[in-house]
Amino acid sequence: MFFRIGLANIRRHGRRSALILLAVAVSVIVMEFMAGLVAGMRADFFTNLLNDNGHVRVRSAAVADALNPFALDLLLADPDSVIEAAEAHPDVADAESILTFGALAVAGDKNSPMIGYGVDLDTGYFTDVRDGLVAGSFLRRPGEILVSESTATLFAIGLGDPVVLLVEDSTGAPYYLEYTISGLFRSKSGQFDDTAFLVSMNDARELLYVENSVREVRVRLHDPATADTVAAHLRSALHAAGAPGRHEVETWEQINGSMVIVLEMFDVFMYIINVIIVIVAATVITNAILMNVFEKIREFGMMRAIGLTRRGQFRLIMVEGLSYGVVGSAVGIVFGIGLVLYFQSHGISVGEVTESLGMGRDITTAFVPGDAIVSALFGMLVAVAGSLYAGLVATRMDLIDTLRESA
Repeated sequence: MFFRIGLANIRRHGRRSALILLAVAVSVIVMEFMAGLVAGMRADFFTNLLNDNGHVRVRSAAVADALNPFALDLLLADPDSVIEAAEAHPDVADAESILTFGALAVAGDKNSPMIGYGVDLDTGYFTDVRDGLVAGSFLRRPGEILVSESTATLFAIGLGDPVVLLVEDSTGAPYYLEYTISGLFRSKSGQFDDTAFLVSMNDARELLYVENSVREVRVRLHDPATADTVAAHLRSALHAAGAPGRHEVETWEQINGSMVIVLEMFDVFMYIINVIIVIVAATVITNAILMNVFEKIREFGMMRAIGLTRRGQFRLIMVEGLSYGVVGSAVGIVFGIGLVLYFQSHGISVGEVTESLGMGRDITTAFVPGDAIVSALFGMLVAVAGSLYAGLVATRMDLIDTLRESA
């Protein structure tokens, strides 16, 4: 009976009901979107950035103090021993060599300084580049080069066109080789697209005139939480192999220190935002429910005059509040999830703000069922809490006062 009367009251007072439902729905939408934004940033960081950069990195210890990080005297001369030591640990998923170098790319009458990446043809890294291919294919054979779509536009070149790379090799002499464009890509980072290209590891070594050297060894783990353990294992193994102090072994937290701090600060910021949302939503919803209750106070007085108890009046108010919470939360969570799923597919363009942190040009949201449940429960709880307060205030009034309230 109470549910039927409560629902009838909601339908009878359409405008006030719509206002309360809108307040609950908007609150839930904002909560769900914020939760999806945080989850998306974490997913971008751990899935994309860490998987492409590795969880542990090994490079020459001299790099930290070097004025030119691309100097060829900073290469690792024994990458195979590092890879062997890494793969001996059960927590390591794979280890791979990367050879980065500076070069002058020349095509026709145009040239530009760029950063080259020598990689294995079957590399497990640079998935952002592989997934971002807009034409052609990934590196398949020696003599090929992979450039970005923006670079191709700058040089006015396309698939199958030649690109000459001019470098200073390991002997200090200038040297150049010509490569054929096998594919064009558009990654999530505009900065990477404007400055980088990929060639095979063998081509990079031939160009630089180095036999087995690489710039770094990237190690990917089954669980990022084991990075410190694996790093300690690598330091110990390299020390035992007679190379103390020659290698710098860093974990993903050290490599991406600034980004980790930003994520932690963002968590705190989002916590503050959520608290503000809760306070604002609770205030708006409670005030709306109070207005709704007091506009019907004489109606409640007449019902009490014919036998409705204070407890019955309280139940009616709570039923209405619960109904507002359920319906408003249902509407809000549908639109909130839709918003999260849309930006999960399309992303939110923020330009250079997040590119400087290594997270790409777009931020994507991520749908987490647990967050959706929490957001929906939040809307219902706020509506119920507002109704609880309104019910306590209204039921304290005397019968005579309620009958006089709107007279």
